[in-house]
Amino acid sequence: MKQEDRRQFWNTLCGLNGIDLQADREKLEKTIKYPRYIYRYREVSLSTIDALQRNLVFFSTADHYDDPFDTLLYIDFNRIREEGRKVLSSDRLEQQIKYATAIFPTESEKIAYSICSFVRNTDHEVIIDTVINYLKNNIQSLLRKRQWTACFTEDGNNETMWIKYADQYKGFCLVYDLQDLSKDLCGKQEKCMNCVVNNAGTSLYPVYYSDEGYDATEYAKSLLGVFMLSAIANSMQLPVEIINSFISSFPSQLWQAERVALIKSKCHEYDMEWRLSLCNDAEPPVMKNWIPYGVILGLRISEQDKKLVIRSSQMAGIEHIFCSFINDQYKLEHKEIEIR
Repeated sequence: MKQEDRRQFWNTLCGLNGIDLQADREKLEKTIKYPRYIYRYREVSLSTIDALQRNLVFFSTADHYDDPFDTLLYIDFNRIREEGRKVLSSDRLEQQIKYATAIFPTESEKIAYSICSFVRNTDHEVIIDTVINYLKNNIQSLLRKRQWTACFTEDGNNETMWIKYADQYKGFCLVYDLQDLSKDLCGKQEKCMNCVVNNAGTSLYPVYYSDEGYDATEYAKSLLGVFMLSAIANSMQLPVEIINSFISSFPSQLWQAERVALIKSKCHEYDMEWRLSLCNDAEPPVMKNWIPYGVILGLRISEQDKKLVIRSSQMAGIEHIFCSFINDQYKLEHKEIEIR
């Protein structure tokens, strides 16, 4: 996908309102130009060989990425401060509290009074400072720990990717055929019934590259609201239904996690990246069962590792083995080899 196509995808993603999820997905799908193959570069290690033999694609959380700016929330703290002052000094907050507690007719006035008193009797600047400090110190890590992705590229001869992710050409590269749906085993086995990837669902999306970060202030405020309400409700021993009632009154935050996870600095444009993304409080390991179309051997892979990767690929039922080479134009290529 060219950068212009990725920009069109990104603009469409940012324009989705989250009201009709199915319609949103269909609209977004129309902007995506999928390649035939996507690639995943790996070093040779115990974990990557085990995943190769079992046809597993493992997801990792954003707090383990090598790029500290990846999946980072860009938050306008000045805006949050000003909006916080307006909310706390108006009647709007009390109205929301009374609306949320109305689901408990016999106790609504008592509960609403307790919450409103807490807000009125606490210095508003103290509340706002607490909120902002919490955002700065906690919200980033909380989001990044629940943002799971599996990363790919559409370039199987990417010199930088070989150096960065395949141990300087001493590793291997997995090839996935997006047109062969029979190789995707997710949801087709009995064990899939309790799998978070199968139940939550994941889609493959391109990453957009820009020097302008995505303003995630509204998303941060929503996440903060959920966490803070939970904390207040627990401290006041309020019913969980009240928390859910509050949350349901917030503006829809659908597609926000995707927006945060699918934009990177323009300096990474060479990655030509695609991502399977999942935002969930899942427990590791989070993985997808997917048989690769083939495996590409790195230029500098040792003879011992070469035999190990080939043998593991055959065990996994992978049908195509390629080797990398430098062509007459001094460009990196790969060609299929016959295994005896």
